[in-house]
Amino acid sequence: MLFAILTVVTLAGLAYLTTHRRYEALAAAPAREGQAPPPKDGYFAWLRRWIRDAVKPDGPRRLWKWFMDWTSRYYPGWMKWVFAVMILCFLYLAASGFFFGVFIPRGMFGFPLVLHVSLGGVFAFCLAFAVFWRARDYAFDKKENEADASERFACPICKNPSKMLVAKILFWTNALAGLVIILSALFSMLPIFPAATQSPLLELHRYAALVSALAMIVFSDVRLFPAKTK
Repeated sequence: MLFAILTVVTLAGLAYLTTHRRYEALAAAPAREGQAPPPKDGYFAWLRRWIRDAVKPDGPRRLWKWFMDWTSRYYPGWMKWVFAVMILCFLYLAASGFFFGVFIPRGMFGFPLVLHVSLGGVFAFCLAFAVFWRARDYAFDKKENEADASERFACPICKNPSKMLVAKILFWTNALAGLVIILSALFSMLPIFPAATQSPLLELHRYAALVSALAMIVFSDVRLFPAKTK
């Protein structure tokens, strides 16, 4: 019950905070000639339009355009498919895991569980590849360029750190959470620990997945989908 409440509150709260930050940034941007005016009719009206635009028939085309642009810069050639598989696996693992963890008291079972375990192995490989490939880009000793250093992240705890520093913290947080997710699942399937440890391993697996999902939401807001001013 605690996990279900914490999952709903944190995911819904973080989704609201990230979208509201984006709305405020757009509303504060000056109007530009030839572009749509900044939203002035309130957050929820803007959110409805944003969701409506996302599900338009040209939504897949715009998503594909973003995917090709992003991967051409960071995952060129065949590596873009590793990135795509990692994201698709992550979406299914998060959706199925949180759905059963929140709404089904007995937990996951049947074909969804088989698919969850199978895609978990694929995700583990893709995550390891992504960490290996991008580790140097998110190293803390790497000097930020002028553009990255100038972009600030509005944080109520820290004093507006750079977005790149936040991205680095989130990248390694997600990598560590992913490692915990993989090991907790692996150890629960191997005859290493007694049966009494199955429940703690499951709880560790769930909470690590929640940390990973929260980190991915903020990372996507900071790095994958930068706010547009139009």
